[in-house]
Amino acid sequence: MKPFALPRTRSIEMMATTISTNLNCNLACKHCYIQPDLLRKKDYIDEATFRRCVEVIKEAFDLDPSVTYLHLDVLGGEATLMPYEFWERNLPWVLDQVDEFNRSGVETEFTFCSNLMWRDERYLGLLREFKGHPHMEIAVPFEGPDSNRFGRNMAILPKCFERIEALGECNMLNLVLVMGQGIIDLGPEYIIEQFVKRG
Repeated sequence: MKPFALPRTRSIEMMATTISTNLNCNLACKHCYIQPDLLRKKDYIDEATFRRCVEVIKEAFDLDPSVTYLHLDVLGGEATLMPYEFWERNLPWVLDQVDEFNRSGVETEFTFCSNLMWRDERYLGLLREFKGHPHMEIAVPFEGPDSNRFGRNMAILPKCFERIEALGECNMLNLVLVMGQGIIDLGPEYIIEQFVKRG
């Protein structure tokens, strides 16, 4: 494959990529595009495939010199439903790759997307270990009560708040607002009141 350059008419010269590590999820959001039976499947990406995906993303980035910024997301389903040992090995590995990309002059950011509803409590320690990495953010989606993300009457939202607080100060903790009527009804004051004080 030969390198090529797209016309420089874009306002953002960014390549945004996502690696879906699994389809499994422990929530039941009403809007979810994944079929409910797939959300319960225990199929996970294997380590060799994950690492090759990162390599291919970098190779694709290098093909287009008009792109100057690389953003890599990982998610699921729910990323923390992967076996803990997978991320114990691959989170430091992928951050090493991101560091290398940045040292080589490729501005690169990495996002670990999670609903924070992990079942394996070791995930808190792992995320705390790397939360200060200069090129890593942790993205946490938030929706209103109409989505059922946090259960009936937002019953598990306090657990989400507890885990945000337990993470402590991060390089970047990104609240992803999934807009719907529930978020509109809660209003911006609620979002600010609940999340700003938690970092």
